[in-house]
Amino acid sequence: MELITRRICKTPHLGLRDNLFGGELLSWFDVDGLVFCSEKCDTADLVTVSMNATFINPVKVKNIVYTYGKIKKIGTTSITCELVARKHDVETGKEKEVGKADITFVRVDAEGDPRVFSQRVIKKINDEKKD
Repeated sequence: MELITRRICKTPHLGLRDNLFGGELLSWFDVDGLVFCSEKCDTADLVTVSMNATFINPVKVKNIVYTYGKIKKIGTTSITCELVARKHDVETGKEKEVGKADITFVRVDAEGDPRVFSQRVIKKINDEKKD
């Protein structure tokens, strides 16, 4: 998996029980997945159509959260990525999984209708998946 982002959990990110608010992690996943897939597809014309997320461990203030991603599949108009968020301990270098998500994006035109990826992009992503 490729490292996509690093963030620090701050007080405004907290929900009840002083843990990272689940909606905040979902938002991070959505943005991180969009950026990751946009870079892979050479387009920013993607919209989220589905997300399946799981929360695994709590995140506290000052925890540094790394998000990793990989492409699971690409179709003619859609792309699905798998994301994993891990809190990173700066003292030990160890990481602990805090959540994961599978997100599907669709490439759209100016009217919001599905738009086909170029064969070059599809080939590039399928070739990268083989490595």
